[in-house]
Amino acid sequence: MALSLAERGFTAIVLERKSGPLQAASYGNEGKIHMGFVYALDSSGNTGREMLRGALSFAPLIEKWCGPMPWHKWKSGGFRYAIMPDSLADMHTLEAYYEKLRGQLGEIGNDLPVNPAYFGDSPSWMWRRSESTTGSPLIDGEPVNCIDTEEISIDTRPFSEALLHKIREKSTIVLRCDTSVVSAERRDAGFLLEVETLDSHTFLKADVVINCSWADRIRLDRTADMPGINGVLSYRVKHRVIVRPRQGIQNLLPVTMVQGPFGDVVPFKDGSVYLSWYPECRTYFNQHPPSQEFSSQSVLDNVSHRTINAMSNMFPQLKNAAVISCSPCMIVAQGMQDVDDPDSGLHRRTNTGPHGGNGWWSVDTGKLTLAPLHGESTAKLVLGELGLDVK
Repeated sequence: MALSLAERGFTAIVLERKSGPLQAASYGNEGKIHMGFVYALDSSGNTGREMLRGALSFAPLIEKWCGPMPWHKWKSGGFRYAIMPDSLADMHTLEAYYEKLRGQLGEIGNDLPVNPAYFGDSPSWMWRRSESTTGSPLIDGEPVNCIDTEEISIDTRPFSEALLHKIREKSTIVLRCDTSVVSAERRDAGFLLEVETLDSHTFLKADVVINCSWADRIRLDRTADMPGINGVLSYRVKHRVIVRPRQGIQNLLPVTMVQGPFGDVVPFKDGSVYLSWYPECRTYFNQHPPSQEFSSQSVLDNVSHRTINAMSNMFPQLKNAAVISCSPCMIVAQGMQDVDDPDSGLHRRTNTGPHGGNGWWSVDTGKLTLAPLHGESTAKLVLGELGLDVK
């Protein structure tokens, strides 16, 4: 959002609780830029369509604001979707949904703010049944049925560093890291934010506030007397484990296991591999945000050990892999049903984006995939409300 405003010549102050951007939820996941495949349980198709819109505008918008990026160094290969024996949707149901997605591909670009592209490419086949079992997970020693896709991940580690560098180059973006917003008060002209840093407690005046603080977003909206959301939000912590297989990453493919409480394997070009196995990596689930970080060494060691053991049964190449890092990621979703329930809000990401007005905009990013698209739409709403040019 700051990059979109800066591209139009407007100044933005970014208050960041971490030491830099993309160090929390956007950092601690597999970096998948969703084409909609994982949301097959949303029978309306709305989540899949929205993800496809986000995917086709992600790289074009980032490059519009930041210039060319070395995506080829960061992106994974195409994801293989493995249909697990106890999947909530069978092969026939998934293929029918994927075909609907493919049918929307041609029309998606008509309402995007940039020319659609998927990291320099134009998706064509999108998905097809896997002809090879190489890289597929093994259940009781046998490979499961899989579908190959053109969907990819980007390694969020170098991407976050590059984005930080680009932001610091912008004279119209003031980045204040290690800064937390305690509360907000609406005034006759703008807002007064109560702000804490590592060594100070102060106040900051703002003409317009864009609240995209993820887990803390609803609480901050309430301090500014903004109306709450309809329904209940749930908060989950899911850990990611980054490993380096002792046998290298040969015959490892990016795999998402569907449809239910399963996980992902994503090998990256530096030889590291992202792992997440939901039964072991989901370490918190509640109606309220957690009060702790879930980053003690004992928790990280325990999650890493259990995850490698579980994944090694399905991917033997991961046996005794060396742990590089383990870190928590916050998931915010509608409703209190978990991912093993077809009606869970985790299977839908609709009604995301900016809400509010009158100087205060609350933004539910939804997924990393949608962040640039929502950044652009929010900037246009902010400037439009101020009566300024929104081209």
